[in-house]
Amino acid sequence: MGCESRFWGAMVLKREKKHSDGLVINRACVCFICIEGHLGGAEKSLLLLGEVVKQQYSIIAVCPAGSEVEKRFRQMRIKCRAINEIARGIGIIGKGWYFFKTSWRVWKIIKKRRPAIIHANNSKAALVSILAGKLSGAKFVFHCRDMVGSKAAIRLCSWAADSVIAVSKATRWWLIKKDADKKKIEVIYNGTKIQKDSVKNKFINEKICFGNVGQFVGWKRQGLFIDAADIVYRQRSDVRFCIVGDDIFSREGKYKKQLLQQVQDSEVKGCLKLLGWQENMEDVWGQIDCLVHTAENEPFGRVIIEAMEHEIAVVAIDSGGCAEIITDKVTGILVDSADAVELAGAMMQIAGNRDLERRLAKAGKRKVCEKFSFKTVGHKIMGIYERLLA
Repeated sequence: MGCESRFWGAMVLKREKKHSDGLVINRACVCFICIEGHLGGAEKSLLLLGEVVKQQYSIIAVCPAGSEVEKRFRQMRIKCRAINEIARGIGIIGKGWYFFKTSWRVWKIIKKRRPAIIHANNSKAALVSILAGKLSGAKFVFHCRDMVGSKAAIRLCSWAADSVIAVSKATRWWLIKKDADKKKIEVIYNGTKIQKDSVKNKFINEKICFGNVGQFVGWKRQGLFIDAADIVYRQRSDVRFCIVGDDIFSREGKYKKQLLQQVQDSEVKGCLKLLGWQENMEDVWGQIDCLVHTAENEPFGRVIIEAMEHEIAVVAIDSGGCAEIITDKVTGILVDSADAVELAGAMMQIAGNRDLERRLAKAGKRKVCEKFSFKTVGHKIMGIYERLLA
């Protein structure tokens, strides 16, 4: 080994590394960037990732001040630095100004804290991290948890990133169609906490409960669940239904109003409960016998693995990440298209065969334990950190 090789080998072993611009990079520090304050699926996944990463790295979480996300990070004894959450109802100019201000704020935090890794939690977080990533010398990870964004924005995020994590093969394919660099993309599924015992009641309820869980956005298609519930209710009296969700980011007021009106106009309104958004789902899972997931082209479907982990049967549409999680007729039921009649048919199979429900639920639990543990996911992502730092 030559003198130059020995020198750089010694530098890799140090906890800090000095760049030509004078910044000293803390090799033991990771900075999470999260611009959403409410606990959606992406934010829950980031918090679980933090539980694993903090065992090996120090973490700084850049997130909206006073938000539920900041509160959870602080409970985990993770240092937080505040940014403003993007305001609802602002136009293109307002959004442009927000991204400029937030990018500058993120750069100031990065410049002071000098992390080795910048980990952006979705495409919007990646956009506000590009300036800091390019100026700081830190390695930049773009975690794509959604399939939202223009081709120009995704191309820019991909260009700036050292690594791109897609939460499913469907998301990877979407990124490639948006001109992301496919050589940088690695598929790592989301994970969930595994409990030995499910909170779900194991006795057969008098009425089987079908539930739909998710934030109120148009592509989640809660209206399709209501239509399917109407069809099932006309054929069986031993059923009940619930919808868990809300417009948590205050951006889908019109869609929420349409949903509430659809519930009032439906035949099933007498046995359909609207439970609102639940930060803690443990008690709610105990009331649901079958999750009906109506989103089409779902990037991943975190709520599906949460339901499976709680030994709950799942019906979903055969597209996006859902088709990668569920094996049809083995760990759940997949329907071919977003059609109320098809969904209702699958729900009728579950309602008419409780042995099938229990068999799917148990197989789903086993699959989650084998493939979707948050600790396994966390170690895979830390493997990316190690490769980038090496």
